[in-house]
Amino acid sequence: MEILIIDGYNIINAWSGFVDLKDDLELARDKLVDILLEYSSYKDLETIIVFDAHSSDSQLQEYKINSKVKVIFTEKNETADSYIEKIAYYLVRKDYKVYVVTSDKDEQFTILGVGGFRISARELFNDIKTAKKEIQKEIENRTLIFKRTEVSGVIEDSLYEQLDLMRKEKNTYTAKNKSNLLKKRRK
Repeated sequence: MEILIIDGYNIINAWSGFVDLKDDLELARDKLVDILLEYSSYKDLETIIVFDAHSSDSQLQEYKINSKVKVIFTEKNETADSYIEKIAYYLVRKDYKVYVVTSDKDEQFTILGVGGFRISARELFNDIKTAKKEIQKEIENRTLIFKRTEVSGVIEDSLYEQLDLMRKEKNTYTAKNKSNLLKKRRK
């Protein structure tokens, strides 16, 4: 199984889409979680998003958003980096394929050292953009498939020919009636 572990604030600070939200960290976190919910579902990845809470007085907090995404707030005096290192080490030892997303070079080297894989914030951003395009294409293709269903594809040929003949006769009859009505109005 593949697991994606994300240093939440590192991504918020690295992506340009969050520049306007730096004064509202709650909104920035929510936006990041929303983006990663769609991405994780599409890629079928279990995702753990870790946020620092080392300056607060709280205990470790874990929120399961859905079956694929979990949000972790570290406990007092623990950084996201130290939590990520511990969980990555543990998961790699359990034979999970672990990808850690951070642009912190020291953290990347540590993750490589425990047997995980590193992904930079930019790489994840580009992969999410690509995934969004693929999702959009799939939606468009499904819409086209369901948008129009030809009757000829779902009924027997003889029935289709009878219906087609009726349609042609009706169109001829309707056209003659319209022509006659116009002639009468002109008189």
